[in-house]
Amino acid sequence: MAASNVRSDLSKGIKKIMVVFPNIEHKYHTSGENAGLLQRIDSDVASKIKELVVEEGVANVEEMQRHLTSFVMKNVTPAPSRTKRRFAPTKKVIRYHMNKAAKKGCDSNDDQHNLVQLVSVISV
Repeated sequence: MAASNVRSDLSKGIKKIMVVFPNIEHKYHTSGENAGLLQRIDSDVASKIKELVVEEGVANVEEMQRHLTSFVMKNVTPAPSRTKRRFAPTKKVIRYHMNKAAKKGCDSNDDQHNLVQLVSVISV
């Protein structure tokens, strides 16, 4: 019906601009407390994971969660809700960042340099 009205108006030389806005409802994304479930991990928390893996040798995800909880409680004010994944990441996210930190440590330039020196000493 609307299309026929537009055609008849165009044939009469009437031009209209129609703008359609969506409803203001939060229909296609979460809001409120649940919005915190989709946040990326905080950069300070990611740095703390890297530090604990590289310097302290933390290899257990549950132990890392305990360290991160105490780190967030001491360093973030006001204390964020436990539903905010930015400061309380899931075990899967923690494991990902732990593996990333461990893998990055394997590709260190110092290690590569030391390996080249060892190979040159052995081959001589």
